[in-house]
Amino acid sequence: MSNYLGKKTVEEKRSTRPLVSFQEDMRSYFRARRAFSLQSMRTEGKLSSLDRPVFVSTQLPLSDFLEDTMLCSTLSLCLLLITVSTNLAIAIKKEKRPPQTLSRGWGDDITWVQTYEEGLFHAHKSNKPLMVILHLEDCRYCQALKKEFAKNEEIQEMAQNSFIMLNLMHETTDKNLSPDGQYVPRIMFVDPSLTVRADITGRYANRLYTYEPQDLPLCEYS
Repeated sequence: MSNYLGKKTVEEKRSTRPLVSFQEDMRSYFRARRAFSLQSMRTEGKLSSLDRPVFVSTQLPLSDFLEDTMLCSTLSLCLLLITVSTNLAIAIKKEKRPPQTLSRGWGDDITWVQTYEEGLFHAHKSNKPLMVILHLEDCRYCQALKKEFAKNEEIQEMAQNSFIMLNLMHETTDKNLSPDGQYVPRIMFVDPSLTVRADITGRYANRLYTYEPQDLPLCEYS
């Protein structure tokens, strides 16, 4: 009997069974506990050689049975908690909102179009004017204007509700968007009839369509 237990223990250590064989492993564990209990009783003289059964079917004492039952329940609960936690983490990851890459820092809550042509299409279809912001990452004036534009709640709401929004880091093929030259930052407007509104200007005579952070209240479409 001791040789059988030793062999069984070595085989169990070497095995790498999946979780689906959990119940089978527990049954093997209980059988081993019963055999061990019977062997102990023989050693203590509680069983004679005539009482030795061919197949072990001795029941465990109540305390051992309760201990084994609690162990089985605890392991099952741990597996259940791991499964639930994993599924919950996957669900949270799927529901997490992806970053708005088209905003480039000008406002993640604004719906931005990707190209000038797409902006013209939506402007005509929705009967909303198109606002085009031309900027560069390495321009400190652009960065200052972007920071003020993004944190101003009134401007963010106006941009989302009243305009088709586009920000570009390159010039377009439409020369009407650069009536006095190509510089940044520059904000141009195109009305729903697809006419560039060159009459909407800022306050600088040498760069009519540039705006500084304090000039944003002047950036109005009418």
